[in-house]
Amino acid sequence: MTKSKDRDFNEIMVSELRHRTMNFFNLMSSVLRIKLESSQHGEDTRKFGYEILTLIDSFRSIFTQFVYREERAPLMAGDLFQQLTKSLRSFPVLDSAEPVRLDTRIEPLELPGDSIVPLTLITVESYTNSLKYAFPEHHEGEKEFHIHLRKKNEQAQLILRDNGVGLSQGKKKHEPGTGMEIMKSLGVQLRGSIEFLDQGGTEVRLHFPID
Repeated sequence: MTKSKDRDFNEIMVSELRHRTMNFFNLMSSVLRIKLESSQHGEDTRKFGYEILTLIDSFRSIFTQFVYREERAPLMAGDLFQQLTKSLRSFPVLDSAEPVRLDTRIEPLELPGDSIVPLTLITVESYTNSLKYAFPEHHEGEKEFHIHLRKKNEQAQLILRDNGVGLSQGKKKHEPGTGMEIMKSLGVQLRGSIEFLDQGGTEVRLHFPID
């Protein structure tokens, strides 16, 4: 009987923690959105604020999607990136430019549970870097960002690619390396390898184990 009571108590506490965490995400998102919409700061500051907001909204969506799944239910890549893509599409266009078209191709892979946070951060970091650096005013044609995930050689391969000006030009006027160092560190957390390519735009290529 005591074990049953302990189990019921633990379930109540977990449910309360989920509820409080969701309220925290909602509060942070609402407050930051209000602040940004009324902000008189420069465009770079507002872009940084919206980048943080995109991260919060991404984790809120992912938390909703996965924390309530059955304990032994697999973590499917399609579910994760569906939520991520939804959050990325909400990122505002601040300079009246054309929006970036998102192309997502995700194979039905089962992911390790501890990959959610690093994959989310790498994807958001790569996408927001593309928005900031890949498409200067003189860029012509449709703006694109591709998210492709597949299994290759017993590992998962994630490709994040834009069709912008590429690494050699995109960061010429900016301090280089910060976003890349962040993504490298996250790649290590995934026990994987990450590389940055300059070929018809900027490409982030990540390999990580899924078994």
